[in-house]
Amino acid sequence: MPLNAIPPTTTVANFQCKLAAAENQCWVDVGFWGGIVPNNAADLVPLVNAGVRGFKCFMIESGVDEFPAVEDADIVRAMQTLRDEKTIVMFHAEKDCSSHNHSHGAAEGKKQDENTKQQLDPATYDAFLTSRPDDMELTAIRTVIELSATAPQLPLHIVHLASAAALPTIAAAQAAGVKLSVETCFHYLTFAAENIPPRATQYKCCPPIRAAANNEALWDALLRTGEIGTVVSDHSPCTPVLKDLENGDYMQAWGGISSVGLGLPILWTGIQKRASKQHLNNNNTTTTLAKPVSFADIARWICANTAKQVGLFASKGSIAVGKDADFCIFDPHDTLIVDQSVLPFKNKLTPYHGSKLNGLVRETILRGRTVFSVTDGHVPVPTGALLLEKRTV
Repeated sequence: MPLNAIPPTTTVANFQCKLAAAENQCWVDVGFWGGIVPNNAADLVPLVNAGVRGFKCFMIESGVDEFPAVEDADIVRAMQTLRDEKTIVMFHAEKDCSSHNHSHGAAEGKKQDENTKQQLDPATYDAFLTSRPDDMELTAIRTVIELSATAPQLPLHIVHLASAAALPTIAAAQAAGVKLSVETCFHYLTFAAENIPPRATQYKCCPPIRAAANNEALWDALLRTGEIGTVVSDHSPCTPVLKDLENGDYMQAWGGISSVGLGLPILWTGIQKRASKQHLNNNNTTTTLAKPVSFADIARWICANTAKQVGLFASKGSIAVGKDADFCIFDPHDTLIVDQSVLPFKNKLTPYHGSKLNGLVRETILRGRTVFSVTDGHVPVPTGALLLEKRTV
């Protein structure tokens, strides 16, 4: 991502800093996103030429001072600048709604009763969920669709969709020919707001995890109706201090969930749950999966479609003659008990800690060479490459 390290990838000079830091430090092949912020339109084409795979912007404050939110005019300038480039523009799609009070305190001039005090206690997940309602996502997505006419051939993408309320709007835009793709995340398909306890800030992410019924609607859009094409981790690690674990204040904690490396068993576990029991669809009628979900379906969501999104499908995203031999050996009958103390990312904190997941990645192969196995761990010398070739698609 362009912002989860300083400096953010908003200029070529900043990009070169990140490349220098990543050199000989990657266990897998790595591409980079550029960032769109106010007043950096002149930097965008040079970043394309330097090899970024596309661009991300925030339509609400990101929480990182160096990566401010964009206004509609900034988006229009970026679209106009990039309209003839081989790239993609991605949106963190939340936008402040003037009709909603987003603070976690009382509405001005009104006295809180005891129930309201409990609801707005910043140590409760409900306080955070109330502060970022579905309308914030829907308003932002409608704005993206409206502005898409600025550059109708420029691919646009909604990152980490959480609210199923936006799905009809997305479906209508896609049917009308807007070049709009959408992803959701492992945690939005797994967790439900009703089950998140107080002070468990390891569950905080933006947009927030919503209710169980919303969770099921996202599954439906992935499995049946097709508005959602990819599933990603949105891995956003941070220190326990930034997560405010000591106080458990959802309003102050860093927003982000760590799950990189766990996605395949997380998805497989969710699919197995749906295959083994009946569940309610959007009309509150009992149904089952329309058809069995295959590993080819999973590979499409997390490999092929993401490789196409970043312009790397010629070499990545599937196993075919002439492509890099990137794949894993997965045992769907084994299990994984997630122990965050041994996870291979630096800040070892995840809401999946203690979860029993179906399936186990036994080996990971990068360009034909094993880089990880459950018996030997990771290879001692990083062999990943920095993917800097300019996009052709």
